Amino acid sequence: QLWPELRVVGVDSWAPALELARGRVEAAGLGDRIQLRQQRAEALEEVAAFDLAWIPSLFVAEASLPEIVRRIERALRPGGRLLVPTLRTSPDRLATSLLRLRTAMFGGTNTTADQIESLLRLRGFIETRILPGGPTSATALVVGRRV
Repeated sequence: QLWPELRVVGVDSWAPALELARGRVEAAGLGDRIQLRQQRAEALEEVAAFDLAWIPSLFVAEASLPEIVRRIERALRPGGRLLVPTLRTSPDRLATSLLRLRTAMFGGTNTTADQIESLLRLRGFIETRILPGGPTSATALVVGRRV
C-alpha cells in the first residue's frame, strides 16, 4: 500500500500457505497487484522480469538452493537484487542449536551467511554482502546484485 506502482509475484509449493496468503491479499485489496502461484522456485521460467527477489532459505531445502539461486539470477533484470535470510550464529550455543533444529524441522537451509554469500558470488552476483542485523535478531540477511 506504500508503493502503489509495485507489483509482486509470490511462489510457493505448499497450498495451505498460498491459501492463507490469498486471503490476506484479498483482505488488503491488493489482488490486482499481487500474483500468487503454486509453483516450486526451481521451476521459475521468467527471464529478466524482476527487480528484486527473496529466497526464504529458512524454509528451503539446502539441496534446492543452488538451482533456485540459478533460476532467480536468470529471472532478475540486470542490476536486480537478491535477498537471502539465513541463520545468524550466536555465542549462546543453546539458542543457536534450537534455531538450527527449528529450521531443520521446517525443511530449511542451515547454511551460514558466509556460505550463502559464496553461493551468490559463484553464480555471478556482485556487491554481495551480509547486512548488519539487530543485536537480538536470529537471522542475517545476505544481498547480491545481478550483473
